[in-house]
Amino acid sequence: MMQSNAHELDEVMVVAYGGATKRSFTGSATEIDGKQIALKNPTELSKALAGEVAGVQVMSTSGQPGTNASIRIRGLGSAYSSRSPLYVVDGIPFEADLSGIDPSDIASMTILKDATATALYGSRAANGVVLITTKKGEAGKTRVDAEVKYGANMRLIPQYDVIDSPERFTELTWESMKGYAQVALGYDAQQAAAWASQNLFGGGQAGIAPIYNMWKAAGDQLIDPSTGRF
Repeated sequence: MMQSNAHELDEVMVVAYGGATKRSFTGSATEIDGKQIALKNPTELSKALAGEVAGVQVMSTSGQPGTNASIRIRGLGSAYSSRSPLYVVDGIPFEADLSGIDPSDIASMTILKDATATALYGSRAANGVVLITTKKGEAGKTRVDAEVKYGANMRLIPQYDVIDSPERFTELTWESMKGYAQVALGYDAQQAAAWASQNLFGGGQAGIAPIYNMWKAAGDQLIDPSTGRF
């Protein structure tokens, strides 16, 4: 089992079966600090990688809350198999949904791209590896952090005026039917008025459904064709 061995000599990269200085390390590994993730304030952990690592594609295919983004580290490697990277949380492969991890609990994330950096994980790392390190408790005084988010919604644009009178609605419908008869059917004003009154409650596409005829009367008995008023 590998154990940590810290030295203040040079920056060390942990590879598959040992360690190497960053200058001599030939693999591709990019680390993202947890503070950098906290500044972005992402709603989902997968979306925190957007724009952080060169060559890593973060695609949001749905705007539904709680939906994870698709991460492609090494492109589209297969047409039928999974193209998602291997997620390792605190040294253990993570198979559950990433939305169950709070982004504020992340201490750092490391993206492993090439075969040199992912050799430890075998064929499961064919699409790359995302190493996630969570925060741990520290010795010292007890400290409690509280994060509160709130929002307010208000209507700045007033609502549109609505028709609250059945009689006025009937008048406007009759007027629109009269205009339709003049333009589309070629009737004159008198013929168009008669056609609108006759078909006012005909139930067609231009008229009012008969079920809404609360007066139980024909259209020519409700609308004065000379004024168009109820």
